[in-house]
Amino acid sequence: MNTPTLSEYIDATRDTLQYWLDIHTNPEKWAQEWNIDDDWQYTLKTCPKIENSYFEFDLKAACAKEYARQCLHTFRICSKCGDMLEDQYTCENCGSERTRKAKIGELSDWLSEIEAVYPDDVIENAMIKQGFKVYRVAIKDVIAPVIGEVKHCLKQFKGASDQWLQAATWANHICHVNGNIVRDYGDRCGLDYDLVNRVSQESLSAVFGQEEIDEYLAE
Repeated sequence: MNTPTLSEYIDATRDTLQYWLDIHTNPEKWAQEWNIDDDWQYTLKTCPKIENSYFEFDLKAACAKEYARQCLHTFRICSKCGDMLEDQYTCENCGSERTRKAKIGELSDWLSEIEAVYPDDVIENAMIKQGFKVYRVAIKDVIAPVIGEVKHCLKQFKGASDQWLQAATWANHICHVNGNIVRDYGDRCGLDYDLVNRVSQESLSAVFGQEEIDEYLAE
């Protein structure tokens, strides 16, 4: 990995904080973070239940519920034998024409029983609409202080160049629950772990030199 300039390092540090904030507060970004190899079908097959030490989410059950919501209007239930009927008003099982509208719970249970295959958008929406809520309820008190600090630090990047320097220094010391944010997530934005570690231990001026800092401030 090529050594970045001071300006590139500061930009990447800011981007890393924003990346971390997004995957912890934005439902779409959070969901995508769990999407293995950008393949929702593979994700569902590999992780029908998503869990870590903080929360547990039944993705497979959520997909059944999400799909039931989307297509509820096309399903009915035979009042005589209880069969689920799709786009029909006559039961093929018993011949009865007495049907009623299916309820979401009934349809989602049926979809689970038949091991239905769900489209990508159903899996993604289940994560966004249901999974993120489960996650946030479970972890909000744990990460709320970190989110507050990250947001405050990001505001500093909107000021003058000297504030950007201060913000980058500050950012290098912000910790999430299991470690340091910039060290642990910096690779997503082009930062090398060892370089971040050096800056954290030695300072920006020691790593990049006072001359480059002066040039950055002059720009």
